[in-house]
Order: sequence, then C-alpha cells, then structure tokens
Amino acid sequence: MSFSQQFFSFYHCLRRTHSLAPEGPPIDVKAQSTGSQSLKVSWAAPRADLRHGTILGYYIGYKIVDSDDQFQYKHYIPEPEELKQPVYTTYLTNLKRLTQYRVAVQAYNKAGVGPLSDPVEATTLETSPPISPSVRVLSATNSSITVMWERDEKDKSITAEYTLHYKEDNRKEWREIRVSPNLHEYHLQNLQCGTRYQLYMTATNSLGTGEPGQTVSTRTKGAGK
Repeated sequence: MSFSQQFFSFYHCLRRTHSLAPEGPPIDVKAQSTGSQSLKVSWAAPRADLRHGTILGYYIGYKIVDSDDQFQYKHYIPEPEELKQPVYTTYLTNLKRLTQYRVAVQAYNKAGVGPLSDPVEATTLETSPPISPSVRVLSATNSSITVMWERDEKDKSITAEYTLHYKEDNRKEWREIRVSPNLHEYHLQNLQCGTRYQLYMTATNSLGTGEPGQTVSTRTKGAGK
C-alpha cells in the first residue's frame, strides 16, 4: 500500500470515528443518599475506545422506582479542570422524601448521545430521626413485665426498629432488646422476682435514633432477695 493510500485510509477511519456518537456508556455509576431530597451521583467516562472523540457532556437520568414515569434528565458539562479527573460527581435535588430512585448516565460528543449506563438505585433519607414512644406497663409477674407503646401522632417518619432499654434499680448497666416496628407490645421475661426495674424506648430510622422516650419504673411480683 502506497503512502497516499495509507494516509487516505487513516483519514477515512479518523473521519468515520469522529462522526460516531459514543458506543459505550459511562462506567462505575454510583448513587447515594445525601439528604431527604437529594442524591449524589458519580461516574467515570466511557471506555476510551468507545468514545469516538471528545466527550462534551453527560445526561443524568432519574425516575422513581416502579413508577410509569419517564426518566427526567439533568445536563452536566464538565469544567475544564474536571476533565483530568477520573470520576465526575453531581447532585440530584428537589426529590421526594424517603423515596427510591433509579439513576442512569449517558455521554455525548459532537455526533450525538451514547447509550445509557446500567441503572443503579438509591433511596432518599428521612427528614429527621423518629420520635421515640413512651412505654406503659400493662402487667407484671414474678419473672416478667409486659409493656406497650403507641406511635407519636406527630411522627411521620418510617421507623426501622424499636429498642427497649431496661435495668434493675440497683444496677448501672442498661440492657437492650431490639423490637420489630410492627409490634406495639412486648413481654420482658427472665427477670428477678420482687425487683424494681426502669424501662424506656428508643426508635430508629434511616437518619438515626431519636431521643429516648420517658423512663418508667415498675416492680415484679414476689419478695425480693
């Protein structure tokens, strides 16, 4: 092959390559919660052999999981100093509280837009930790105490679990029992007879544990040691 033929072949290949949209999606796409209305999204550029020229920007698509909605898109154009970074980052805002979102990213060059990445999912956070309920003693035997609690009417968060804290009056160490958020009553067993106990409840959600509920004191039946 002559030099002119080689040059023409190279020029034709180069022209064809730069007239194609990216054939590969962005890689290493990740999404994580940063608040009750926001998600942090990060990704890396498509594979170099699939970019077909300079990547000019990205579209970050997002939608609520299991909804019939179409993807909404945020347009992201890297700053010149960001082009040297291996990972790009942006934030999706004004989202719904405690809602699971599906996120995908696509790149574009002068020729057009490339394929979407495989979607990832993340859930926005609660607005605040839950309000811990106060326990009420229903009954007591020689070796057990039954307590119940009700959700605070002002608490609109989704509780992940309750924790029942209890100890004997003459001890410093509190013991803990984790309780399903679906329960509103618990039978505390294997206690000392004729002994006074203190009890309180805490509630936990995706943001953390709420302030302890009011402490109550009660006594098992029987004569103490």
